[in-house]
Amino acid sequence: MSSILHNKKLRQLIEQSDARVEAATSAADLLEVIKQLRAFGAPLEFDNATPRLFRNIGFGFVAATVLFVPFVVLGIAFLLGGWLVMDHRSGVIDALSKKIIHKSSMLTYGLRASYSPDVQVLESLGGEFKDFHRGSYSRQILKSVQGTYLGAVHELPFTYQHLQYVDRESYKTTVPDGAGGTKVETKTVDREFARYSLVLDFPWVENVVVRGDTHVGVDLEETLDTASSEFNSAFHLTGITQMACAVFAKPATVLHLLQLAQQLSDVNLEFSEHGRLCLSFSDAGLLAPNATEGIRNLPAFEPLVETGIRLPRLDFLLSWVHRLAEFHDDNFALSPKPLKNMEY
Repeated sequence: MSSILHNKKLRQLIEQSDARVEAATSAADLLEVIKQLRAFGAPLEFDNATPRLFRNIGFGFVAATVLFVPFVVLGIAFLLGGWLVMDHRSGVIDALSKKIIHKSSMLTYGLRASYSPDVQVLESLGGEFKDFHRGSYSRQILKSVQGTYLGAVHELPFTYQHLQYVDRESYKTTVPDGAGGTKVETKTVDREFARYSLVLDFPWVENVVVRGDTHVGVDLEETLDTASSEFNSAFHLTGITQMACAVFAKPATVLHLLQLAQQLSDVNLEFSEHGRLCLSFSDAGLLAPNATEGIRNLPAFEPLVETGIRLPRLDFLLSWVHRLAEFHDDNFALSPKPLKNMEY
């Protein structure tokens, strides 16, 4: 098969596979895509002989600038052109791998995603949780993912939120006035941040906040220091009453929260008056998959898709929340199983 024909057929295959992945509703659909890729009968790599030739010609022209300077422009053009073509082709193959991995993980966990949801979603969350009041200038939910965790004792529907917010600061500064003097101007600086959270029903605890970052706006009226200096250093515990704090901060819960602080940064837990929990943090990548292979290595990739791509950080956090529920639901005995550390 000629280079041109091979590249054309591979491009068509990738476009068709991309559409099939988009429409997939089961692992079987994804495995059918892999079957089609395997049936291609040739390496899933573009033949880059032509752009590689352009790149080599570019190197030659650049080298020739020692003798004839105008060659540098032509050399850079060949170099850049060859590199861009090869980079684009490689990116197309990697993008399909990532799309299959993402779809597999969504199907494995039964997740449903929406992007930039209606502003009413943010308003509703902000009405219940102060963690969504961040941003002196603006705030927006960029991504929302819904799913359900089926624990040994409890079924926990949850929503993962990716919040983007902007703090705006203004300050006075002295600048030249153009006439030999100075004048005072007001400058503004916008700083953009990201915050991630799990929101879920948690009817066992109400009106308590455990704050592990500097967002004091989430604090409630009464403060309680526990018997653990390590906990008091990592968190600030407040509640609607000190009794609510004391009932929550049982020794097993304190140790459990310290375990979480070792895995996530700037952790906050808001237990609302409606029996819901917002567990927020600053770490990205909760939905990062554990797959290290892609369509370039189909024999290794296919079993991963068949089993279902896992999200180890999400697994850890949902298991952690379920364990916390067991601590505070007096109707059930505690599970003896320990939690595994978060896998990166």
